[in-house]
Amino acid sequence: MVQISDGTSTQIISPESFYRGEEPTFDVIKKNLDVVKRSLLRKVTEKISEVLSEQSTVVPILFLSGSYGTGKTTFCYRIISELIHDEDFDALGFEVFDASKLKPADLEVLFSSAKSKNIVLFFNGIEVDSAFRSLIDFRSKISSEQFQNFKVLLLASIRENILNKYQSRQSHPNTIELNVDTPFTEDEARDLVEKLGAARLVEFRDARERNVIANKIVSEYSGDTLVSLISLVSESAHDNIVRDAYLQLTPLAQSAFLYTSLLYRFNIQMSASLLRSLLGKTWEELTKEVLQLEVTQLG
Repeated sequence: MVQISDGTSTQIISPESFYRGEEPTFDVIKKNLDVVKRSLLRKVTEKISEVLSEQSTVVPILFLSGSYGTGKTTFCYRIISELIHDEDFDALGFEVFDASKLKPADLEVLFSSAKSKNIVLFFNGIEVDSAFRSLIDFRSKISSEQFQNFKVLLLASIRENILNKYQSRQSHPNTIELNVDTPFTEDEARDLVEKLGAARLVEFRDARERNVIANKIVSEYSGDTLVSLISLVSESAHDNIVRDAYLQLTPLAQSAFLYTSLLYRFNIQMSASLLRSLLGKTWEELTKEVLQLEVTQLG
């Protein structure tokens, strides 16, 4: 576990690497490389304040869900930055890498000595089944401690389809999900173009040319973060994100994706019943096994 703060050293991320798809660290926030979605940020921080104001014997988990490659991890760092710099909220933030090695009694001593009212623990990469179980087990252990001098919130980023899988298996009390897939506004699109220009990843001569690119992000790319970066940034790793997302689908979901993508790409006229027959599943099976549990923003 490592504290998230301006004074804590972290892996350095260059602007070029970040925009080309390198995994972010809190260094991205320190350098203000991200495009801050103010409305969404306000919505989430207000929800966190609301959740922590409620009385519960179970430590809350806030899942920030969304599509693959849309900046959920970066947004979590931004949220924590907002909270730890809010004097009225009075919080400390930590990133948890291995919850199994943390002892609740030790955490109580640490957090009590810090004298902050709120503790935010950030969990990343919980799509793996063992990591998700570790989070749930950790929550159970620290809930039994019934901390008195401070409140704890577990913040976790996770792909929406993976969270749907876990929730379909078992319900968990005092968990909240917020989807953070919001398209860029015009102002946010211009901010992205400015930052890509500063990193010398896109070129524009004046405000008019900048606005042309920004308008393309909003209209042609529908304000989608991943599509925008794939389209604008050369030599990026973002196309690998799409490939990896595809490889993590079940065989049935992969087949469904390939067939529907081919139909869309080549404008092939095919009845829905024929597509269903090719996949060898009933509508009920397709709905449950693909649409509800495996749907993801691959297209």
